[in-house]
Parts: sequence; structure tokens; C-alpha cells
Amino acid sequence: MIVCSYEIVVLESLQEFIEEIKVWIFTSLPESLFESFQADKKITLQFENETNVLIPVNCKVIESSPYKIILMVPKEETKETLEKIMRDYHVSDITVEEEDIGLVVEKIYKNLPPMPGAAEAPLRHDKENGI
Repeated sequence: MIVCSYEIVVLESLQEFIEEIKVWIFTSLPESLFESFQADKKITLQFENETNVLIPVNCKVIESSPYKIILMVPKEETKETLEKIMRDYHVSDITVEEEDIGLVVEKIYKNLPPMPGAAEAPLRHDKENGI
């Protein structure tokens, strides 16, 4: 498949536009709405030695190796999970991050009622009209 430079520029511009929309939506949404959909925190743990961590019940493993584990933890269980892991294991580094903005915005819009008159078919590229 041959891709011309025009198509690449359009795709890059579209990706930049989508990122700008995500930021705009994030800054425009009421904080309480955003927080209600931001259900998890991402915890990255690094260990001094090879470690086999017993995963807490409500946590989801994103990545795992003998010296590092990345978990998605329900927001309300973050403190207890960290306390338990720090008590039971030799942790050399911890990072706690909020859930990705794009994922949260996606959750919010998946839960909105459909807009009346919204097109059911996805938009298509129309070469004849330059769209």
C-alpha cells in the first residue's frame, strides 16, 4: 500500500486534533463528573530483589517481572494496597498515577445517552469532494 505525504499529514493533524479535544473535554467537564468515572489508579512498584507479589483481590496486573509490577487499583483501595505491599515487600521505588485522561473521557462518553439524529454509520473519506 502506498501512502502519500498528504495522507500522512492529514493523519498526524487528525491525531493532534483528537488530543486537543481530549484536553478540552477534560478541562470542560465538571470535576465531580470526571472523578466519578476515574475509578482506578496505576501503581508501579520496583523491588530491590526478585519478588513474587501476591496480588490483592481487586487489583489488575498490567505488567509483571521479577523486579517490577504495574497494577491498576480501585481508587478507594489505593492506600490500603500500598500499605500492605510496603509492609510485606522490599520496595525500592513507587509511582502512583491517575488513570489516563483519554480512557476516562471515553468511559464518560460511552455512558452518555445517544444524541438524537446522530449518524449511525461512521464517517467515510470522500476523495471526490476532498473530505
